[in-house]
Amino acid sequence: MAYLSTMDLNALSLEDRRSWQLNAAAIKHACADWPTAKIIVAQNLDRMDLGRRVAPGYVSRCRDLLRLGPEAMKAAFLALDDDGQVLRSIHPWAGLLPNAERLAILRATRRPLADEAR
Repeated sequence: MAYLSTMDLNALSLEDRRSWQLNAAAIKHACADWPTAKIIVAQNLDRMDLGRRVAPGYVSRCRDLLRLGPEAMKAAFLALDDDGQVLRSIHPWAGLLPNAERLAILRATRRPLADEAR
């Protein structure tokens, strides 16, 4: 499947690769306990909808994917196309990724410091 291609991931910008890795890790946790994750994601989408922080069309798209199940969400969010990139920026997975894992991904995908780049 296209969303698992390492070569394609390397073509992404640092920020897009970080976003992909954070989403992939959160989705892994979601798939491990889909009934609980489905509730959390639905609540996150409700908050996004109420706060109007995300365009209604994208919230609606996420709700449709949520109804289709974890594999549909995984395929859409991890797709290496424009739609996948936009969905990853919404990130409805808040609360599913343990902080230590999130921090490890952020550390691994940070930009090198000026003195490290030399």
